[in-house]
Amino acid sequence: MQISPSAVPPVTRYVFHPMYNGAGRTIAFECLTRFPHLANQGSDCVEHFFLHASAQQRRAIFLSQLAFIEVHQTWFRQRGVIVTLNVDDDTLSLLAQSEMIRRVKKMGFIHFEVHENASRLFWQQQLHSLLTRHYSLWLDDFGNGIARMQMLPGCAFRFIKIDKQVFWNYWRHPTGKRQLASLLTELQRGNFCVVIEGIETGAQRQWLGNMPFYALQGKLWSEMSMEELKETPSMLYTDPH
Repeated sequence: MQISPSAVPPVTRYVFHPMYNGAGRTIAFECLTRFPHLANQGSDCVEHFFLHASAQQRRAIFLSQLAFIEVHQTWFRQRGVIVTLNVDDDTLSLLAQSEMIRRVKKMGFIHFEVHENASRLFWQQQLHSLLTRHYSLWLDDFGNGIARMQMLPGCAFRFIKIDKQVFWNYWRHPTGKRQLASLLTELQRGNFCVVIEGIETGAQRQWLGNMPFYALQGKLWSEMSMEELKETPSMLYTDPH
């Protein structure tokens, strides 16, 4: 599918938000889009942009992200880290194309985060079967949408990201620590790798202790440009498989 370059905002840059395991090593990066011309409009400007973006804009940005990662694929492959890209109902159709399957398989480290409100993946069985056969799909923002525990065995997700608002609710609740530990244990029994989003303070990281999570992500750790990544010591990375 050809996308007009004009659909991408004129100044776009891509950053990588790390995910750390319990030992403090980087196991994955989420590739995110930033728009310098919106930088002065607050932290919610990117979410606002995508909320109102057209399907063509979403697809164009996704393809631009993928092309950017392809240019730097050797760096990611040598360090054995995962790179995740976000997909939604507007971009899922791109993944069904044979050329896209070939490109992603050739790189070997790309995974896709699917928001649990992406209804096409959940309700279109043919699309679900095709995508889960060729890609590693993560369930993103678990706990705030349509997905429930009883649905998970029927969906081919190995990775689950717990929504930051859900984590914050556990964090604030008097019995939240016990409840979250119970949820993580149940997901671990189902062989899911759980990433907890929303870690913003050292106190929150300490509160989690040695709970059975796969990785943590949040504003406690800074997103980095590709140039900054290349200056990071390789000892901070570990094989995620």
